[in-house]
Amino acid sequence: MKLVYVFLFLLALILNVGFVACNSGFETFSSLESSSIVNDQLIGDSPHFISHLNTAANDSSGLYNNSECRTSFTGNVKDLNISIDGPLKSVWSHKRKIEPMNLPDAPASAYKDKQGQVSLLISHHVTYRITGKSLNELNQNSTELVFRSNSNKSEDAHDYHHWLFAPYTQDGVNFWGLNHHEWYACLVNNDCGNNFQINMNSWANSITKVASNNGGKSWFIPFSNHVVIAPKPWNGKPYLSVMNNHGYFHPSRMIREGNYLYTFVYYENDATDVPLEKVKAGIMVLRTKDFQNWEYWAGRNKYIPVSQGGTPATISFTNPTALVSVTYNTYLCKYLMVFWKPESDQTKGLGSAYYSLSSSLLSQNWSSPQKIIGSESLIVPYNGGRGLRVQNYLSILDSKSKGYNFEFSSERPDLYINTIGDIEGQLFTQKPINLRQLGGA
Repeated sequence: MKLVYVFLFLLALILNVGFVACNSGFETFSSLESSSIVNDQLIGDSPHFISHLNTAANDSSGLYNNSECRTSFTGNVKDLNISIDGPLKSVWSHKRKIEPMNLPDAPASAYKDKQGQVSLLISHHVTYRITGKSLNELNQNSTELVFRSNSNKSEDAHDYHHWLFAPYTQDGVNFWGLNHHEWYACLVNNDCGNNFQINMNSWANSITKVASNNGGKSWFIPFSNHVVIAPKPWNGKPYLSVMNNHGYFHPSRMIREGNYLYTFVYYENDATDVPLEKVKAGIMVLRTKDFQNWEYWAGRNKYIPVSQGGTPATISFTNPTALVSVTYNTYLCKYLMVFWKPESDQTKGLGSAYYSLSSSLLSQNWSSPQKIIGSESLIVPYNGGRGLRVQNYLSILDSKSKGYNFEFSSERPDLYINTIGDIEGQLFTQKPINLRQLGGA
C-alpha cells in the first residue's frame, strides 16, 4: 500500500484523544438505521442488487440534521485543546494471523450488521475481520476471511490487489465499499522479481468498488462499472529510476451530508507526465448519490463528473498527508478531520496527529490544522522514537456512533493507529481522546 513498501507488517493502536471546547453541547441525530430497503435475497451483481444499494444511498431517512445540535461550537479552533488521554489497548495481534498477508495494512474501519454485530476489518490484499457486540467487545480470536483479491494482472481489469477501506450500508444487509487498488506495470513485463522498488517505480493506483449482500460476511467485486476513478493507462511507458507510485489512494470512510456520500482520497499525479518538482499530491474529495456516478471536487463549491476527466483540487494543508479520517463530531457539531503531519525535522520520519474542523463538506472550507497534544511524545512500538509515522494510518472510531457506519464521533472517541513491527509483533491497539469544555472537569 502507499508509503508502506518497506514495512509490510503493521500494528494498529487506538488512542483516546480529548477535545477541550469553549462551548459544550450534545446532539441527537435521526438514526441511519431506518431504511426503505426490503430485506430479501439479492444475487451477485444483478440490477436488482444494484437498485437496492442505490435506494439506500438516496434514502433520506439518514440525512444529517445539524439543527439538532443544542449548542454548536462557535469559538475559534485555537480555543480547542485536543489531547491524547488513556492507556494503549490491544485490539488484535498479528500472532493470530491466518496467513502471512493477514495483517492490518489499512486504517481501522468498522461496520454493524442488521443484528447489531460489529465487524472490524483487518485489510491487506486479503481482508479479514474480527467481530463482537461492540467496538469495546471485539473477540480477538474471531479472525475470519471476508474478501480475497483476484490477482488479475491485466491493467484494464483493475482487479489485481484490492485493500477494502470504506464499507457503507443503509440497512445492515446490503453493503457497498471502496477499495484502494494496486497494479504494477512490471506485472506485464514479468520483471517485478523480489525487488519491491521496481513495483514502486511502475505503480498505478485506482479506487474500485466492492459489495456484500449478506451483512458484510463476505465481499465481491461487482464487475459492471466497478472502477470509481483511475489514472491514465500505463501504455508501455518506461519505468522511472525514482518512486512513481501515482494515482488515487486510501479512500476514507464514506460520510453522508445531504443526498451525497463523500470520501477523501490521496491523489498524486504521474511523474512521467510532468517534471518531478511539479508532481501534485494531496487529499482530494469524491462524492456520489448512487454509487454509480461519481464527482470530484474542483475547488470552492464546484464538482465535476469523474467521467469528464481533469485534475482534481486538493485540500491545501494535506501534503504530505497520505490519508485522513473524517467523522461528524456530535459534541462540536462540526466535521472532524484527523491526520498525520511530519515535524520540521523529517530525518527520522516522525510526526504528530493533527485535526481540522469544517461546518460542511460542500466547499471543503477546513480550519487551520492544530496538533493533538501528546501525540508528538507517544511511544509507539517499532516507531524508533517518540511520535507517529505516516505508516501508522490514523483512524477515528467511536463505539457510541449511531447507525451502521461509524460516521459519528462524540466527546470521547478512540484514535486507532497501525504500528510497525516484525511478523510476531503486529497489533491493533486502542487509546482514547477527550473532548471537555474549557475550564470544565
